[in-house]
Amino acid sequence: MEELYIDHGTLVPKEEWDAAISTIRQATILARRGKTPVTEHKTGEQDAGRKNVDLDENEENALEQAWQRAFQLAIKERVDAADGKAIGVLFSGGLDSTLIAHALYESGVPFTCYTVGFQDSGTKEPEDIVEARRTAQAMGWRIVERVYTLDEMETIIARTAGILGDRTDNVSVGVGSVIVAGAQLAANDGVRILFSGLGSEEIFAGYERHELALQDGGHERLEEECWRGLAAMHEQDLKRDTLLSVALGIAIPTPFLDPAVIKQGMLLAVTGKIVDGQRKLVLRRMAINMGLPTTFAMRPKRAAQYGSRTDAAIERLARKAGYESKGSYVRALINTDNPDHHADRPTDDETLRREHTPKSL
Repeated sequence: MEELYIDHGTLVPKEEWDAAISTIRQATILARRGKTPVTEHKTGEQDAGRKNVDLDENEENALEQAWQRAFQLAIKERVDAADGKAIGVLFSGGLDSTLIAHALYESGVPFTCYTVGFQDSGTKEPEDIVEARRTAQAMGWRIVERVYTLDEMETIIARTAGILGDRTDNVSVGVGSVIVAGAQLAANDGVRILFSGLGSEEIFAGYERHELALQDGGHERLEEECWRGLAAMHEQDLKRDTLLSVALGIAIPTPFLDPAVIKQGMLLAVTGKIVDGQRKLVLRRMAINMGLPTTFAMRPKRAAQYGSRTDAAIERLARKAGYESKGSYVRALINTDNPDHHADRPTDDETLRREHTPKSL
């Protein structure tokens, strides 16, 4: 199978991604209206009947169970598509990757957690390494971890910037470096399928901007921001991960971006997504209901580049090279004759093409 954003091994154009998200949004509107006809939806429209803030407890419980079934099916479909090949999880010990690992484990699927981070002399051990190790050991999951030195991170960051090229910035390079390092680690085991929790933050309101939207415009504004964020993923997250998967020769299954998982997640009451400053609360509650220990379900979010400390590595390298900012350092990597620049990038005919997609596994 192919992910929603992939067509015949290629990242779909932005307008097709926008249309796919719009179609899912219309499906949620129809579900809330009891399948009455609906006119064409446009982002930003206020649709009568689309509000989901007045669900009673039984309705919400039923919707949560429906989401859990959709998520478990999305995991199963991607495992089946792997056709027996070894499976890994890009594992931070955070809610999303832990829930994926838990679903795989409960389904009896063998897998390995891969966790990476940066640590230099005089600095603390990366939070993701600490939390991932603690979670995996408590749950009985196999984990392979690697802490990279600054010299090693310099090579990884340069390679990541070279792959992403002029489409990137220091945030994308920080996140992308986690994928590159994780893929290198998994390659030692011959693993080229790495599950990712991408998409969860948009569906379940995991970013600060979601909290600001709630403060500025209430729950309707929050729901609108979730839909807007899903559509906006194309230009940064999906392009970044597709370019990396091509260059690295890996597949990155994303069960949270399964159409049914998005739809069922957006049908859940928006009032349960951020409560008293706790983001993604409804997902945390469902994770507990699915058997994940509360300690792991309630771990606060740390962005990949911060939990792994790849952002700190970029900052140190920028200072070491005499640059005033992380952004200027990354731009220099892209614009100079960096030997890693373009070395792994697809040719023009292969641009944004996955050589190893879930469909072809």
